[in-house]
Amino acid sequence: MGNRISARCIAPIVAALLIATSAAPKAYGQTPAPAVPPGVRVDRIIDKGAPKAIPVPSGSQGSTSDGPGTSLPSGRGGTSDGSGTARPGNRGGTGEGQRSPQDGGGGRGKRDLVPAAIIGAAAIIAIGSLLARERDPSSQTGPNPIAQDQLVDRLLAEGPHLANQFNMSAFAVRGFVRGGWPLLIDFEQRSPGAARLRISARDLPEIFTYDLGEVCPPPKRCLIQFRLPPEVFGDQLRPAVIAATATDADGQKTQPAFVVYALGAGPRAVGSVAIDQVTFGPPTIRVANQQTALYRFYSHSDFSNTSVEFWKVENQSDGSKHFYVDDRLIDGGIHKDQWVGMNERREWDGKEKGQKVSSGRHKIQVRAWDRAGDWVTAWSDSMVMVAQ
Repeated sequence: MGNRISARCIAPIVAALLIATSAAPKAYGQTPAPAVPPGVRVDRIIDKGAPKAIPVPSGSQGSTSDGPGTSLPSGRGGTSDGSGTARPGNRGGTGEGQRSPQDGGGGRGKRDLVPAAIIGAAAIIAIGSLLARERDPSSQTGPNPIAQDQLVDRLLAEGPHLANQFNMSAFAVRGFVRGGWPLLIDFEQRSPGAARLRISARDLPEIFTYDLGEVCPPPKRCLIQFRLPPEVFGDQLRPAVIAATATDADGQKTQPAFVVYALGAGPRAVGSVAIDQVTFGPPTIRVANQQTALYRFYSHSDFSNTSVEFWKVENQSDGSKHFYVDDRLIDGGIHKDQWVGMNERREWDGKEKGQKVSSGRHKIQVRAWDRAGDWVTAWSDSMVMVAQ
């Protein structure tokens, strides 16, 4: 699983690049257009300050400490979040994390709605091709796209889709968008370059582009929330590809130091972020000693469906690589002002689908979605090193 691309892969990659560059129309926000596209109402930009240092892992050490105010749950009955502020207890989602018998867990289905790409250059090409094909499927050769009504049904049932392997510096999510909806992204860019959020949906006149780096110059972390213009996205719920990329100025190489902490769309997704205080620890567990990792998070909104997913993370020179390992479906969804993992023990055994040990560094992602189409994804800042 290195950074080398075999000769067998070169031809399809070059073909995909030609398709993507020829089929993709000129996007909003490209130079010299303004950073904020016409018609976009920016609700807020929260500067979260200078980025945190991310230590390089050595041996079995974890990558980040939890820091003050983020103590991990210690078992049943906990009521403090570490800051001295009491939070409401669990009002739902009492299951310990059941997998769906139909799809193997978390409501994720076959994970075929977004292509897997982890190598920086290949990921950039794959994202460009996906955006172009999503806007105009007839403009490219290849398999027939999923019918729109089937895509709607899958996203309502399974929630926002990510590939089972992705590069944080160039990745995409399939989810719903709608004109007038708020969209938010909490991200951290640590080095100069171009960071952009692009949205493509069927029958849109253009690929909508929002220049994150211009609005929030690096190096720092920002939460940006803006309204999707109705004149672009219309007033109906529609599936879309939402892609975040961080590249050099020429757009040819991915930045290694780019992190997205939350991404979502819809009224339920906003707030500070609908899902926050996502905590995962302790820094190291040893499976042979039957140690487990604990997780918790806080919800500011009601969501009818919620999945907690465990991802192996490898930091490399072309970006942070994420590999899906396991998941837990929160029974009954979650409710506004609810802690998950505070009054009940939520744990992971460090194994891939309960079988072989997944050695290495891991973080969790919480995906939440609702019948109305709203969705949000939130990642933990803390990581757990799993050792044999």
